[in-house]
Amino acid sequence: MKSQTNGRYVAVEKNHTGASQNLLRARSTSAGGWERFALYYNETLDRFAIQSELNGLFVAMENSYTGTLQYTLRALSTDVSGSWEEFNLYTI
Repeated sequence: MKSQTNGRYVAVEKNHTGASQNLLRARSTSAGGWERFALYYNETLDRFAIQSELNGLFVAMENSYTGTLQYTLRALSTDVSGSWEEFNLYTI
């Protein structure tokens, strides 16, 4: 994934600790291991799951957080157990 705003690749913040650990951030100028993801498609639901190749965890939306971290994306789920790990992808 690459941001159209700053031209940088999305990376998993693996070395951060606490609330910032495993956040997704468009900060990298090249696509290495921290910037690689696998997409899985569920035909029944017509939704995708995004798995980090760095830590093997699925990307989830932080709905239960409050403040500045609410609604951020983080590679933290071991499986796709609900809508927090499900995404729709659109062609622009």
